[in-house]
Amino acid sequence: FKQKTAYEMLRSLVGSEMCIRDRNLGAIERIHDQGLQALFEIRKNDGSTSLIPIHDDFIINVDRVKKNISVEIPDGLLEL
Repeated sequence: FKQKTAYEMLRSLVGSEMCIRDRNLGAIERIHDQGLQALFEIRKNDGSTSLIPIHDDFIINVDRVKKNISVEIPDGLLEL
C-alpha cells in the first residue's frame, strides 16, 4: 500500500465542485503549483475563471467521495 503524496492528492481535486459559504462557485479546473503559492483555477458557473490560493486557512472541508471542497476566502478575493 502506497500512501498518496500531497501532490497526488491535489491533482485528485481537479473536477471537484468548490463552494464558498454553502454557495456553489464552480469546478476546480486546474491546479497551478509552479510558483511560490499554489492556486486552484476555478471555472465559475458564469463561465469566467478565478484563481484561489491553496491555503490551510481557506479550506474548510474536502469531501473526496462527493468531489466537493468548501472554502472560506477573504472578501474581495474573487474580484481580483
